[in-house]
Amino acid sequence: MIGRPGANMISGTSMSSPHVAGAAALVCQAFPAWSPAAVKSALMTSASQTVKLSTGAADVGVASPSLTQTNTGPCGFGAGHLTPNSALSTGLVYDITNAQYDAYYARTLSGTNLNLPSITFGNVLGIGTATRTLTNGGASAVTVTPSAALAGYSVTVTPSSLTIPAGGSASYTVRVERTTAAFGSYIYGHVTWTGAGQILRSPLTARASSLVAYTTIDDNRAVGSRIFTVGMGFSGSLLTSTSGMVPATRTLGTVALNQRVCTNVVVPAGALALRAQLFNIETGGGAASDLDLIVMRGTTTVGTSFNADSNELVSLANPIAATYSVCVDGYAPLGGTATYVLNTWVVGPAVGPQTLNAAGPATAVNGGTASMVASWNTAAGTRSLGVVEYRQTAGGAALGTTTVFINAVSATPLFEAPVLSNKPASPEL
Repeated sequence: MIGRPGANMISGTSMSSPHVAGAAALVCQAFPAWSPAAVKSALMTSASQTVKLSTGAADVGVASPSLTQTNTGPCGFGAGHLTPNSALSTGLVYDITNAQYDAYYARTLSGTNLNLPSITFGNVLGIGTATRTLTNGGASAVTVTPSAALAGYSVTVTPSSLTIPAGGSASYTVRVERTTAAFGSYIYGHVTWTGAGQILRSPLTARASSLVAYTTIDDNRAVGSRIFTVGMGFSGSLLTSTSGMVPATRTLGTVALNQRVCTNVVVPAGALALRAQLFNIETGGGAASDLDLIVMRGTTTVGTSFNADSNELVSLANPIAATYSVCVDGYAPLGGTATYVLNTWVVGPAVGPQTLNAAGPATAVNGGTASMVASWNTAAGTRSLGVVEYRQTAGGAALGTTTVFINAVSATPLFEAPVLSNKPASPEL
């Protein structure tokens, strides 16, 4: 090894990976018929919760708005501290068949119900349910009973006990109902099955959402409407407001190889969206020209798009009021230079009549869904952007948004998959 003695020798994953692999090999040796999913289950459900920080203090973690926002607590240590001896004595496992993986890949089986040894509810709209199946890999029948805890939620596990014969399986359901948990934060708990020498602990994670809306509506009709569904995690008034449709500001330019051409875009206070986009059909050389998009606020990069052609898109929600630099980068223009048309949109707070409208029920029901309809009226041959917002009270914080993008330029495909590459990002990124 080159460098200081001890450098890079005790970093987290570099050391945990071989330790976990070695423990998995021991479990495979003890249970050669087990699948990789079963081995993983034994390691996870037997893990110790006594995890310490580098300071020696207990790692208890905190509630987090994002699963990747903190490295402490269950978000950081996952199922817990590996205990190989306990894993070897674990006879009950969560197994997954190839057919179940295929169903998950095909989206006919939700991630919440994939038979993992952990249970996560990414959007709890009042109530969430998940089903799991335990398989007995031991030589005799086992009876286990559950316990569960998740702060801010009422948790019910049914049935109240499972008796699983040797080689057999049994299923159970976990139901979580929000009581006092804050909206938007991940809360960590557990479901534990105990009995006949078995203690199987599964991480239980939930994030309550006040509203889950259809994220984006894309259409190529200049005038039209679309019906979509909104899920609600509260009961009370539901107010809908719109802003748009805003036509694109089109900037013509030419960029050379390794050149960057920037256009200033002013975003006012209270703006709902900033979007910048390039299209192959408006670029010299078309898809054979590789142009990129970089959006800067001052010296800070706030958005990038690095596809392997010139179909590029950067979209920012609720951008900070500032003057942004929207830059076209000549990564590999065909022939060394390429013309382009930069499309930009800034959707600000609604002022006066809007050409985007949305309607739906005036009352939300906790755990329920509602049908909404968005309608728009734009000019043929243009591209326009609008935003639908949902609130509990007039002037209150938005619970969610739906972006409406109307591409009424007849020569442009409505949906065109980006051409991806593994090209490196720009140096300053």
